[in-house]
Parts: sequence; C-alpha cells; structure tokens
Amino acid sequence: MTSQPVRYHWEPEAGTGTLSDGEEAGLDPDFLATELAGRLARGPAAFTLWLTLPEPGDPLDDPTALWPDRRRQVAAGRLELTATSDTDALIFDPILHARSGAYGVSFERRQA
Repeated sequence: MTSQPVRYHWEPEAGTGTLSDGEEAGLDPDFLATELAGRLARGPAAFTLWLTLPEPGDPLDDPTALWPDRRRQVAAGRLELTATSDTDALIFDPILHARSGAYGVSFERRQA
C-alpha cells in the first residue's frame, strides 16, 4: 500500500464573494447562517472537494506553508447540503487535535 499526501479545499459551486469591512460592519452577527438558510430554502448548496498534490520539496509538515498555485489539483468529490442543523456547538478543526481545546474556548466566548 502506498500513501499520497494532499491538501484539500472545498469550493462552492455557486462561487465565492467577499465583503469590505464597511459592508460587514452593518450586518447581523448571524448573517451567514441566515443567508445559508435562505439559500437552502431555494435548493441544495453544493461544494466540490479539491485535492492538491505536492511536488518534491513542498513542505509536508507545516500546514501554514504555501504551495505554488501551479500544483496539480484533482476533483475528488462533491458535497450537497440540503438543510442546516440545530447543533450550535460544532467545531471543525482539520489541522491539530491540540487546538480543539482553544477552539472550544473561542467558540464559547463568541457565544457569550
């Protein structure tokens, strides 16, 4: 059996957008949840899972180190969301188990 290190990212099929600091300042703190609920009321939200393959010399032990944009990417899957969950305490930490505790504290502070 062989292994292949990869990096991954999810790309929304609807595209991405950004807000300026001024635009963000006027929004409700839950605007993303509200927007997602409205979007899902109109139909599923879909995302493509992309895997990026390293080349020799690319750092494999530092998830913060950038790899050049020209690395080969492979579409590996598709995720379709059809509903939201009532669970408020979900913390996604794909990098280090040790950070989960700190993420939990950060989550609790944001909820206060």
